[in-house]
This record gives sequence, C-alpha cells and structure tokens, in this order.
Amino acid sequence: MNENYGRRYGYGLTSVDLSEMRARFRAVVQAPDVDVLYQAAVLSSCDVPRLIAEVERVAMRYADLVAACRAGVFFAIENGDADWMGSWQFVLDELPPVPVTHPLWSCRPPEDSGDSGGDD
Repeated sequence: MNENYGRRYGYGLTSVDLSEMRARFRAVVQAPDVDVLYQAAVLSSCDVPRLIAEVERVAMRYADLVAACRAGVFFAIENGDADWMGSWQFVLDELPPVPVTHPLWSCRPPEDSGDSGGDD
C-alpha cells in the first residue's frame, strides 16, 4: 500500500503539530513578567482556531467510525451471522448506546442484571 495513503485521505493521527503549541502554552505559564506574559498569551491564543478545527476533525472521524461499526453489526445481523453477538461483542462494548429509533435497538445486548454469580 502506498505510504502516503493515510496522509492523503486524512487517516493520520493528527494534522496539528502539538509540540509547537505546547511550547507556546508553556511560555505563558512560565512567563517571568507581565510583558512577556502578554506576548506569550497573544501568541498562544492564535493556536485556538487550529485546535478547534482539529477537535472537530477528530469528532467527525469518530462519528464515521461509529457509523461504520454499527453498519458492520447490522450487516452481520441481516446476513444471518449466527454468532454476530460474539464476533462483534468487543466493538459493541465500545460503541455509544444506539438511539431507540435505530434499527439496532431491538438487537442490543441484554442489560447486565447486576448478578455476578458470586456469594450472596
């Protein structure tokens, strides 16, 4: 596979260089006087729009991942995978709960009754 595939299609972990932003933030925290604090704070505040854009990008990627996982579970159910619960359990455990209106609502795993099977 082409090594630039992930970068080209946005599959990299981050598109923001956090080390530079971290250094600018440290400059604010470690400012020796008010003048340096002001300059460092202004420079550091310039990072906010890029950070907001990165958070939005990560949130969108997460939403895509959740949708893809739910589609995979739904596909397994619809195509008669008898062990869909077992084979997809690790994914289902990490997904947020589905809304009541979602087709997977009726297929959700049974709620934990709280009975661990231990001594009473």
